[in-house]
Amino acid sequence: MGYCSSGLLVCLAKLGSLADVRPILELAIKTAKPLLLVAGDVEGEALSTVLVNVERGVLRCVAIKVPGRSEQPFGVLKDLAILTGATIVDPSLGPRLADLREDHLGHADRVVVGVDQTEILGGRGDPKAIGARVDALKNAASQAVEHDRWVLAERVARLAGAIVTVRVGGSTADDIREKLYRARSAQSAFAAAVASGCVPGGGAALLFASAALDDLETRDNARHAGIEVVKNALEAPLRTLIPSGVNAGEIVAEAKAGGPHFGYNVKTRRVEDLVAAGIVDPLEVVTRAVEIAHSTARGFLETGAWHVASPER
Repeated sequence: MGYCSSGLLVCLAKLGSLADVRPILELAIKTAKPLLLVAGDVEGEALSTVLVNVERGVLRCVAIKVPGRSEQPFGVLKDLAILTGATIVDPSLGPRLADLREDHLGHADRVVVGVDQTEILGGRGDPKAIGARVDALKNAASQAVEHDRWVLAERVARLAGAIVTVRVGGSTADDIREKLYRARSAQSAFAAAVASGCVPGGGAALLFASAALDDLETRDNARHAGIEVVKNALEAPLRTLIPSGVNAGEIVAEAKAGGPHFGYNVKTRRVEDLVAAGIVDPLEVVTRAVEIAHSTARGFLETGAWHVASPER
């Protein structure tokens, strides 16, 4: 369900009776605008009254519970109020529902309510107040424990973030599926890059990491063989990019000599600074690949043999 140019009522209390929602319904009818009701909860007679009036076309209203985690309901509501320019209605502190006025409502360009999430786009709150709230949350996050820091970071993202709509299409169903897969992969990679940072792509980061193994000295032949296996594995991603007919050893040596950012650019077919060329990988993706490869190899060595079966068609 979506509304454009919607009003928002932010209420900390739980609404359960007709008397609780009567002022809200009267205000919604008076303003003649869609209304998003954000409350601690809407249940019983209050919920049925809202539903009946919506079904009859008397008003356009949708009610949702306070978003976010339950341990910070007031903080989340305050974020929402500042984002949209609303006043929090709290019977214990004021204003009360009976004193509800139109200037207590917040406003947004568009509200989209789904089963699991609600999107509020274009909140019309004061930009200075929003900026001050973001700075306050960032300051609190810098002094918080790890769990609370993540919660506060989510709240900052809701206030300071932006939403981009990417429309993906194609000429056939298979084409659309492939492009959707690429778009979702790019989205996941971007999120991982934001969370963990970036490293040179094209296997350059792994190639640079393999240099750390050169300092390992051992007289045990088995350990020496293991070190060589790991070095070859770390070089493998770069080697797979090198086309046949090209001396892979020379390319690898040139990339090592160039420094940590250097690798093979498939497009230009030469060794160059991949970071400057915009070829990067999310750090989380690279480290996770190494961890999975290590786990797989360890499992193979410990069991001695594997049974691999192709999936049934």
